Amino acid sequence: MVLPYTDRARSAITAARAHARDLGHDRIHPGHLLLGVLSVGEGVATRALAAIGVPVATLGPRIEEVLGQGGPTAGPAAPLSPGAKRALRIAGEEATGHAQLGTEHLLLGIVGAGGGVADLLARLGATPSRVRAEINRLMTTYTRGWPLIVGESGGDDLVDLRLAVLRLRVREYNEKIVDVRAHKRAAIRAGEYERAVALRHAERQLLDEKADQINRWAHSIDLGVFVDELDRLYQEIDRLHAVLRRYHIPLDSIEP
Repeated sequence: MVLPYTDRARSAITAARAHARDLGHDRIHPGHLLLGVLSVGEGVATRALAAIGVPVATLGPRIEEVLGQGGPTAGPAAPLSPGAKRALRIAGEEATGHAQLGTEHLLLGIVGAGGGVADLLARLGATPSRVRAEINRLMTTYTRGWPLIVGESGGDDLVDLRLAVLRLRVREYNEKIVDVRAHKRAAIRAGEYERAVALRHAERQLLDEKADQINRWAHSIDLGVFVDELDRLYQEIDRLHAVLRRYHIPLDSIEP
């Protein structure tokens, strides 16, 4: 039975073909598969390598060095090398019992197939046993406390689901806080100061609950997911600040 690939795993295979073409190779090797996995980012495979201590951001040139530079290629559809076929076969075996084949299975196939790129990863600490242990740890973390088991969803999908739920929960708190603040301002305008004080207390309570929940969520997902989400939120804050500056709205006019 051939399992469907997660969106990231499919994109990784497509990217691997593009890397082979760009490097002038007439076959797709395990190194191209790894370049493809790295290029899609944020999947379980990339997170596992980063957690092990592999310098993911600078790994691409080292992989290309192992692969070497080829010559002009005749067509866009390079066939798989024996090593790449072996890597994908192992990936399929690793995904047995799962609903989808994800980037974590591709990584297990790449390190299990052996060869130059697998040796490079091993030198960087990503041996097959270490990769397997880290993937298992991440998958256990992603499914802890959820009505899901690993076999029901690909690991890449679980990463996306975690992020989606995190964003939803933060948004829910933000909407509650905005609502309380609107009622507080209305109470101040109406001269209902006791009610305004009570609403200010409710606002503080929501802010404290939000901070506490975010701290708990940080422990329920792996640090990489949480840091990525924080980075996305900071980028959104920077974007909003730029909008405020464009319309000459001073930041100190925005109530904290």
